[in-house]
Amino acid sequence: MQIKFHLLILCLTFITQKIIYSQPILELEPPNYIKTVIFKGYISNDQFPIVEIDEKFYLSFDDLRGSDENFYYKISFFNYDWTPSKLFKSDFLKGYDDQRITNFRSSFGTKQSYTNYKIEFPNEKTKFLKTGNYLLEIFDQKNDIVFSRKFLIYEKKTKINSIISSSNNLRNFNSHQNIKFSVSPVNLKFKNPKEDIKIVILQNYQWNSLVKDIKPTYIINDELQFNDNIKLEFEGGNEFYFFDTKDALAISNNITFVENNELYQTYLNTNIERNSYPYNNKQDINGDFKIRTLSGVDHDIESDYTRVHFSLAKNKINKNEEIYVYGKFNNFSFSNENMMVFNPSLEIYEGNFLFKQGFYNYKYVSRLDGEISVNKISGSHFNAENSFQILIYHKPIGEIFYALIGVDKISSFNISSSIEYQNGR
Repeated sequence: MQIKFHLLILCLTFITQKIIYSQPILELEPPNYIKTVIFKGYISNDQFPIVEIDEKFYLSFDDLRGSDENFYYKISFFNYDWTPSKLFKSDFLKGYDDQRITNFRSSFGTKQSYTNYKIEFPNEKTKFLKTGNYLLEIFDQKNDIVFSRKFLIYEKKTKINSIISSSNNLRNFNSHQNIKFSVSPVNLKFKNPKEDIKIVILQNYQWNSLVKDIKPTYIINDELQFNDNIKLEFEGGNEFYFFDTKDALAISNNITFVENNELYQTYLNTNIERNSYPYNNKQDINGDFKIRTLSGVDHDIESDYTRVHFSLAKNKINKNEEIYVYGKFNNFSFSNENMMVFNPSLEIYEGNFLFKQGFYNYKYVSRLDGEISVNKISGSHFNAENSFQILIYHKPIGEIFYALIGVDKISSFNISSSIEYQNGR
């Protein structure tokens, strides 16, 4: 009986480990005292690092507790679909991780005290040996994880030609965008492209938009052509709202008024649903944000924090519907901290959240009965400007990992119609 019990425990442990091992990794959002997480390369305007091997990138964040804490970083490697890799750490890292972040500075001349932490990669202690998917995890001195972020390292070994057009589906013609592209190897041979090549596509750098397991429609010589009208179709969405608090006391576009209290209080215009309005071409930065201040020259430590007040008027109120303020500032996540509250006296949704001075994009998203709708409130238009990231992974012969051998970053700014594409224009 005791032997059977131990066998049962071993089986359950194996099954549990297998389930955990097969689950794609998710980014962990920080606690409310960690703000303004910036994770970027120095060269491109990517919303998270998509960098060539040996290219520099950095992580920056603020701790609002204002004291000097000890933070450490760890790095892991993952498969193309974000399931854990079987590689050993020495296979993908030269040097060490589990290192303390030693570059930190206290805020200067701000109402909100904070400590800014910053670290650059690769550095003298940590260099990368493989291309592919990585996860950076930040731990505190108790070895508790604080937050995590994904990043990609690639090497150019492919030629990618792509085009964005409106949907071929008449029902989605006015609301969706379609991608068609081809991939050719450069100084490389695709032995078994249907198995050894994996394609992943993101819209506006958002991991929750990820599309994978895309098979080539045609293979002509060494060129893979992808023309899947269903899997490669995306909602166009709408341009993001924006506000700019570089001058903490200024009333500017979309800002109604400002109060100078213990903290700055910034009140935005009441926004309305746009799902029934025609498309209005207002340039945005696809949900991103940029820190800046007019009150100093060192934006990292002289930018203050303001409490920004949002309000949204909806045509129909559903008490079961949850409304969130959404953007890169909160890593396009859904948390109680960024959820709006319905005010029955004014019949609007309201919310107020801390933002470091700067230029921000945001939008309102809906969650009803567990189903998330990113464009239900803002509407969706085929001619909205979006960025798409096409990621090409390849499994080298005899290897147990997928290398990232190509990245195409394209914009729908000059989108063509599907009719033009079919006519070869």
